[in-house]
Amino acid sequence: MIGERISLRQKEIRIKTNELLDIINVTGATLSRWKNNINEPDDETKQRLASALNTSVAYLMGETDDPTPPQASRVGTPDLELQSNVRPIPPENILMVPMVSPEIRLSAGNGNNYDVDAPELEFVGTWPVFDAELSAFYSDKSLSCMTVEGDSMEPQIHDGDIVVFNHSHDWVSGNVMVVCLDGRLMVKGMVSQGEGKPPILRSTNRDYMDIQVNVDSFFLVYGRVLRIIRVSKPKPVI
Repeated sequence: MIGERISLRQKEIRIKTNELLDIINVTGATLSRWKNNINEPDDETKQRLASALNTSVAYLMGETDDPTPPQASRVGTPDLELQSNVRPIPPENILMVPMVSPEIRLSAGNGNNYDVDAPELEFVGTWPVFDAELSAFYSDKSLSCMTVEGDSMEPQIHDGDIVVFNHSHDWVSGNVMVVCLDGRLMVKGMVSQGEGKPPILRSTNRDYMDIQVNVDSFFLVYGRVLRIIRVSKPKPVI
């Protein structure tokens, strides 16, 4: 099962074998044995493999058919999230993350154009994020969240989802980042082309082509996406 799932996820997120090998730090022969179901990686390597393929260990092992990674928080609204928990959430596990103004639109597409090289993020209120792991490593002010529009990052990020991202410029190949390229603000996967070379911006939706960052482009990284908040949309009344 793990072999078929590895191959399927590679195709879905369009990550090349050599890129995958670099991230999980194994040989091509080892990966080939996994793909042919000759043997399986150990538990620690399974975690690295799942992270590199933007999915969960449970999906790779055939325990679920949902490829959504564990860091994707599926919630409706903040109120519903609170009401759905039988036990109270400790206050130290709640982060009130600054919310970027809806006038600044984060595109999961080919980018929203702005008159400046990179728009300054303006904030309007906060969004509660219930996450013990995040709260252990981040403070409220070290994170931001934005609403996404577009479908280029499906099936991982849907139109209307909220992404929570840090303020770090650091990334490795395969990370999903909030970036701005020549005035176009977007959320994309970043793929390394080697040391000293500009990255490729990649969508998970195959209908969208890769975007090449040129050496003379204005390119700014705002931060790495750490969580996805799935916001339920009201159903139309028939």
